[in-house]
Amino acid sequence: MVTVGVDKARTEFAGLLQRVLKGESVTITKHGVPLAKLIPAQKTACPSIEETIDALFKHQTKTRQNRRSAPEMIEEGRR
Repeated sequence: MVTVGVDKARTEFAGLLQRVLKGESVTITKHGVPLAKLIPAQKTACPSIEETIDALFKHQTKTRQNRRSAPEMIEEGRR
């Protein structure tokens, strides 16, 4: 982990971002007190369109089977 002061972080921001892109973490301090941390962003895996559509159809089928009338849901909430 790299630690730099605020002034150095301002002047060398582009270089610090390059280090973060390579996987390093950078702590920015002011008078030796940590203020902020630059860390690599986490990549999230997005489901494919097909997986999303399948999940929607499964949910839709499930909710259709569990449909209840408004009075039934009200009564259930009172229990």
